[in-house]
Amino acid sequence: MKLIEYQAYRDRVAKFLTDNRVKPGCHDADPYGLSHFSWRSCECCGSKLGGYRQKWAFSVENTRQELDEPCPTFEAYICVDCVYYLTHGQLDDATMMEIEADAKGGGK
Repeated sequence: MKLIEYQAYRDRVAKFLTDNRVKPGCHDADPYGLSHFSWRSCECCGSKLGGYRQKWAFSVENTRQELDEPCPTFEAYICVDCVYYLTHGQLDDATMMEIEADAKGGGK
């Protein structure tokens, strides 16, 4: 992956989180959900590549005055890259090394 592609990826994920008013850090895998192969686009980054999708739950910012009410949640099917990114704050190590090499001018 090239640096410019990674920046565009991060922007798409940030837009998903912002557009859906997801509370920072308030997302997690469905504990009963299993990954499954799908051609359906990732609901987080929009990738149209076929791959494994996992159901994740996201908590939404509570904009109501009643702060004692639980925050509403929604579910989305996201790709393994987004699962890793949301969990670790970056893509997997091999991809990050590829991006770093591209940023230094030695990329493919």
